[in-house]
Amino acid sequence: MASNNNAGYLSLTKDGFLDYGNIKLDENSTWSPYNFEVVDWQETVRWMHRDWWVPHVTGVMYIAVIFGLQAIMKDKKPFDLRRELFWWNAALGIFSIFGFFRIAPQFIQEMFSSNGIYSAICYG
Repeated sequence: MASNNNAGYLSLTKDGFLDYGNIKLDENSTWSPYNFEVVDWQETVRWMHRDWWVPHVTGVMYIAVIFGLQAIMKDKKPFDLRRELFWWNAALGIFSIFGFFRIAPQFIQEMFSSNGIYSAICYG
């Protein structure tokens, strides 16, 4: 288990996971997050390392429910969900528009910076 104490480089924890403790986010960004966007990303990474099994169990349960519901509904009359699907798609569209307006200014600024598209995609 190699360990690297240089700031900015990843080392391994005693459990063998990547240690993100030395990584610092860009403090000079012109983008300022809203309160609900601020998270302790290092704690999130620790949770993902600790509870890696959760997405696997959730995925298996999802597949079981989908195939189970298909088997149950095989001989039943289909539901008329046009109205519900319209509102679902409208909500997705509105959410996407808000997301675009949230990220577009920072992305455009990064695109026209000295590093161009590389900076916008890798560091934006």
